[in-house]
Amino acid sequence: MTHKAWRKTGSACVFCNGDLKNPDRVRRLASSCDLLLAADGGANHFVRLNLKPQVIIGDMDSISSDPWSGNEDLVRIPHSPNKAKSDAELAVEYVFQQGYRQVTLIAAGGGRFDHTLGNVALAAQYPGRVAIVDSDWTLVAVDNSQKCRLQGPIGTTVSLIPYGQGVTRVRTTGLKYSLQNEELANATHGLSNERIETQSYVSVSEGIVLVYIESEEVWPLQ
Repeated sequence: MTHKAWRKTGSACVFCNGDLKNPDRVRRLASSCDLLLAADGGANHFVRLNLKPQVIIGDMDSISSDPWSGNEDLVRIPHSPNKAKSDAELAVEYVFQQGYRQVTLIAAGGGRFDHTLGNVALAAQYPGRVAIVDSDWTLVAVDNSQKCRLQGPIGTTVSLIPYGQGVTRVRTTGLKYSLQNEELANATHGLSNERIETQSYVSVSEGIVLVYIESEEVWPLQ
């Protein structure tokens, strides 16, 4: 299988080397992705779930077993351990270079905290294009180029966290505590909101906001 044979119309799933807490959700996500990648030690999760990646990328120093040795359908992209980017960032860049639109990061937290922070920074670097998922929550970054349609049942917890310097102005619809193009005044101003209407949205006029929602749905962006 060559790169050109892969569909490039949807999203890719990148398995990182953090904690994987909800195997059933991960299997569902993997089945809906157009491309499956392992960022180095993320390959271990594929082995445990009896799944097969199409690409393994990284310095290959955290892979404990490799049942795909000699498999020509699997693309391996090795990098030196002395690199300036994490394996997850290299995988995200590769996905976008191949023409895919969105990336779902799986097992992106719960391991080394600095790597978790780095993955959050990746989501903020690509608003609307990188989502982090865990057992029952999703994190995406939103800027003024898209609207975020919130999903999940009424009462679902939603938190809005400003990212970076400068003013962040947010408008919400269908949340308990509404913002009408108002500034998120401090780092915790937007924590612990909740959905009160079926149609609920978050949009940003200035800055970047991290949207955390306790829902198993992915890609709430419109």
